[in-house]
Formats: sequence, C-alpha cells, structure tokens
Amino acid sequence: SIEWSAVIVDEAHRIKNPKAQITQTMKSLKCSVRIGLTGTILQNNMKELWCVMDWAVPGLLGSRVHFKKKFSDPVEHGQRHTATKRELATGRKAMVKLARKMSGWFLRRTKALISDQLPKKEDRMVFCSLTEFQKAVYQAVLETDDVTLVLRAGEPCSCNSGRKRKNCCYKVNAHGETIKSLRFSYLMILQKVANHAALLQTDNASKLQEAHIKRVCSQVFSSFPDFVQLSKDAAFETISDPKYSGKMKVLQQLLNHFRKNKDKVLLFSFSTKLLDVLEQYCMASGLDYRRLDGNTKSEDRIRIVREFNSIQEINICLVSTMAGGLGLNFVGANVVILFDPTWNPANDLQAIDRAYRIGQYRAVKVFRLISLGTVEEMMYLRQVYKQQLHCAVIGTENARRYFEAVQGSKEHQGELFGIHNLFKLRTHGSCLTKDILEREGRVEAGVITATTWLKEENRSCSSEKVRSLCGLPQLKREETDFWDDFSDDDILESSVKKCDRRKPSNGTNSMVTKGQLSLMQCGFSKLLQREIETAKEGDDNYNSHHSSSDDHTVTKIVNSKHAKMPDRKGKESGSQNIDEFSSSEDNFPVEKIHARKQSYKCKRQKGRVQFGSKMLCPIQDTSVAQMKPSNCAMHRTNASKTVFEHQEQKMESMDNYLDGVQEVAYIHSNQNVVGPSKAENHLSRWAVRDVFELKQFSQLPAN
Repeated sequence: SIEWSAVIVDEAHRIKNPKAQITQTMKSLKCSVRIGLTGTILQNNMKELWCVMDWAVPGLLGSRVHFKKKFSDPVEHGQRHTATKRELATGRKAMVKLARKMSGWFLRRTKALISDQLPKKEDRMVFCSLTEFQKAVYQAVLETDDVTLVLRAGEPCSCNSGRKRKNCCYKVNAHGETIKSLRFSYLMILQKVANHAALLQTDNASKLQEAHIKRVCSQVFSSFPDFVQLSKDAAFETISDPKYSGKMKVLQQLLNHFRKNKDKVLLFSFSTKLLDVLEQYCMASGLDYRRLDGNTKSEDRIRIVREFNSIQEINICLVSTMAGGLGLNFVGANVVILFDPTWNPANDLQAIDRAYRIGQYRAVKVFRLISLGTVEEMMYLRQVYKQQLHCAVIGTENARRYFEAVQGSKEHQGELFGIHNLFKLRTHGSCLTKDILEREGRVEAGVITATTWLKEENRSCSSEKVRSLCGLPQLKREETDFWDDFSDDDILESSVKKCDRRKPSNGTNSMVTKGQLSLMQCGFSKLLQREIETAKEGDDNYNSHHSSSDDHTVTKIVNSKHAKMPDRKGKESGSQNIDEFSSSEDNFPVEKIHARKQSYKCKRQKGRVQFGSKMLCPIQDTSVAQMKPSNCAMHRTNASKTVFEHQEQKMESMDNYLDGVQEVAYIHSNQNVVGPSKAENHLSRWAVRDVFELKQFSQLPAN
C-alpha cells in the first residue's frame, strides 16, 4: 500500500523467473522509479533478460511471446554454426534492434574501465582423464535400468497406443519414481563419479536420496566388491586416496607444484560433500588449510579470510562455490582452482573474482578441472553457449558461433542439448571441446584468408595501374599506409569492383561477384594454398635479409608477425595475415589480436598460444602471452621487460609441468574462447548485405 519514490534492487538478476515469488513480490511494489543493479543480467537464456527488463520498465520489450518471436528466436537461431545467411542476418538485425530499445534504460560498465588496476590473469581449462575404475563405474551407471528408462522415454510405447513411453506405460520405474526425478538424480550421480567414485557413499546423504543411492550403489558396485569392502574397512584412506580419481591425481600434482613455489591457492567446489573429500586429502597430506562453506558462521568467515590473506603458512583455502563465491576478498591468493564446474557460468566467474579483483598485485592463475568425455564437459560447453549468447545480446558483439544447438529447440538439439548428449561417455580419449573449437578455427582461418586475398588483389591492382600510368617507382611503406584507414567493407567492395573492371570477363571471374563472398564461392582451398605460397616466399625473403632476427616463425601457413618484408606483398601478408586466427596445428584461434588504430598507428600486440592434442605452450613474441593492454605511448623500462619475461617463463614452465602429468588429456586457454572475432564480423556484414541489400544467396550457409 506504500507508494515509494524509488526502489533500488541489488543482484537484480534474481528477478529472472516470471512465476517465482520474488518476481511477483518485486512487481507488486508501487513506485515511480525502479533501479536494478546486476553483473549478470543474462545467465542462462534470453527469457531472464526479458523478465528483469519487464520489471524495471514494464512493457519496454513487449509481451513474453512477442519478445520470443521478434528477438529471442532470431538471435539464438542466428548463433548456430550452420546458420544460413538469412538466419545470421536476421539474428544480427534483431540484436541491433534490441540494443537500441534498451539503450535508454540500460547502462553497462565492464572491467575494461579498470584494466590498468588489475594484474595479468591466465585462465586454463584442464581436461583430466578418468581412471579405469571411474570409467567402469561411470559406464555401469549408464547401463542401469533406470537410465535406460530415461533414455527411451521419448520412443513410441510398446503397447502400440501411438503415445510416447513416458506418457503411457513407462511413466515411473519399478519403485514409483518419475522420469523427471530419475533424470536429475542420475545426473547428480554421474557428476559424483566424474569427480570421485567414493562420493556415492551414503554418509551425510538426505533421507530422500539415501534409499535411491543405496539401490544404485548395490547395482553399480556389484562388479567391484573389493572397493566396497575397502570403503568399509578404511573409509578415510579410500576417500582421500587420489588413485580413485583422475582429477585428484592432477590436483595432487598442482598442489605440490604451488607448495614449492609458495603460492596461495583457492580451491572451489560446488559440492560440500566433495569439499569433505578434499579436506580429508589435505589432512592426509599434512597441508595447513582453512575451509569456508555455507555452515561457516559470519564471524568465522571474516577470521578465515583475514588469516588466509595474512599468514604465509596457510597456503590453501577450501571454499564452497555458492557460499564463498560472493562478497569475499581473497586477494592473498594468486591461484584459483575450480575442481568441478557448475551449470551457470556466472557462479564460476564470481568464484574467480574472489582473487582477481582490485587490491590484487600478483598475476592470477586459474585452473578449471574437467573430467574428459563426461557430463562435466557438457556443462562447460553449455557455459560457453550461455556466455556467447550474453556476448551477442548484452555486448552487442558478433559472437563466435561454435554450436549447432539452440536451447529449447527440439529440431536443433545439436551436440549440447537433449538427454542423449548428457547420458553418454565419450571414450578413446576424444575431446568434444577440442573438436568444436578446431571446427570454428578452420572457418575463421578461411574467412581471414579470403579477406586478405581480396585486399591484396585490390592493392596490387591499384598500385600497378598508378605506376603504369604515371611511371612512378616502387612506393614506400609510408606512402601506402593510407590503406590502413579504410574499413574492411570499403576495401572488399572496392577490391571486387576494381578487379572486375581490370580483368577480362570470362566464365570464372564473372562468378566472383559482390554477393558471393562465402568460403565455398571464394574457393577456399585455392585461397589457402595461395596464402601458404605467399607466406613461404615472404619467410624466404625475410630470412635471406635478416638472418639474425629474434622473431619466430609461428605456423607453416603464415608469415612471422613482426617481420619487415622487403616488398609490398610481403608487408601486407605480415600486417593482415591468417596467423591472427589460427594456431600451428589445428588453426584454432586462441588470442584475438586487437589492432587499435591510434595516432602514428601504434599497435599493441598480444601473445599467442599453440595447440596440440595435449600441450599448450606459449609462442614467444615481442609481448607477453595474454598480457593486459598497455598504453602505446608508454615506454617500458628494462626492469619491466625483465619482469614480463620472468612471468612468461613461469607460464611456459607451468604448461610444461601439466604436460608431464599423465592424467592431463588436453589443455586450452579460456582467455578468448568467449567473445567476437574479426572473421565473425566479416561473415555478419556479408550476410546482412547479401540478404537485405542485394537480396540474394539468403539460403546459402553463412560460413
């Protein structure tokens, strides 16, 4: 009944479910002004964005059905890896329209504003192989009758009624449990096995789950009587022994390494029961640690944080992801280990920010442990999907399109959604994440090859024409730098027009028109071969003139980034080469190169990392890999260069150390997995032009 002048809500993202009581209560407050504060307005899907905005500015985005039709569906379908040009163009257009609608009511600030106050951060994904025991238990869970019932729920019923099994004769299992309850219960069981099989013990389990877990364990562990007996006789040793968990073996190596280097570690886990396992391991190893979870009293929380930050001997703190992921300041730690992922990427990011925040003066190393081929890998990939959606909608950026899947779509479940993707064990050491990232990397490499080829064609056409007409000598580099001031679209359009006028019309080049700049139509294989030859020629010329150079050849198909080429063609290959979007082995883009055009064209550079099937190693560059941006006008002293080189050597030694751990199957940098790319900018502009301006090629693949 009170009419408030203003209502200001912190953590406004909690108003994300239209049917939730908190949402109904917040909407019932009468006020003239509503202000919401949040760092993650979109965590899982676009419905959450609509719900928060409909509370703040009722009716701004229309009804929920209208929002889904006009914004949500076009944007999400346009994010598919195999989207057509029409789907991509329609999605980008909807994204821009949504941003304009929200612009007057939505104020966004990012960490880029305080980047000069934050140290360097390295974020690694470490994929750990399961032990043979874990694989056997995991497969045994998948072969239970209950999981089979869940997987076959969508099939036609055997009674020939025409209905699905879950809606007919197989609504519940033999113990009266519904398909929905079985689905969530067994997902939790698979997560436990992926971390440590001993988590299936019923100690401290709720009464509701105890009978169910006992039945599952009796069926699963019937093939492993030795483990069951050992768990009864020596439960402490069984739970704390790393040999029953691939992740525990990797964690053991990491903690030993950080202990020698006197690093302070934050070890996060979503499960308090898993924290018990980790605590028992720390006790067995003689580590001085502290623990903070939901049962920790407020006064004890303050004491634990103060002791950890100030006492050097306490080098590890066990923290619950949900209880300790908000409001705590652990700037004493310089290493963050996320032992298990969560479905919501915001939870993991909040946990990392307990150490990576203002007041932190040391470089922060983040390690996210993922069990290879299990449900945890699907959890991580869904995190990437949600973050890419946030990047596209909130950041209004042309986010990379990794996946075939669309959340909530039965037609496009792809590699992410659907029950069959969750209840699966990928064996033989295959990594779905690696396959997806490499696939997107090949597309980006091809796009940049195509744009580079078109720019070189245009420049060679124009320079040859001017020199032939005016009799001018070879142009100097400074005289041709005006090309850098043109946008990519200007260069591409002028390239097509000028080259078409110069070349005689024939059956081949008549097909290369302005609207046909997709990979297949540009002749990707020929363009790539031409780039390889150009790169080799440039490297040969460079090596013959500069045999004592400190630069390194990065890949087989690109020129060295910092080489000064003797001719114009070589120079262009060095300034806009495919190296920015490919690695030496699988063409996967790890570091996005930002070419910030300032006065005198001062360009800052980032390091690049090289991918193998297992090894992540930095490629030496004139700057440090994944270093924070620095002002080009500032001159680095010899002392600062020494510090940077020392940090780079430490990062390389860490990668080499992980490579020597047998259970580590694959490592990749998570720094720039999420976000836009130059290639995606090109593809989006070409799709919008073809569909809405030229009105052609709308059903062709956007890639």
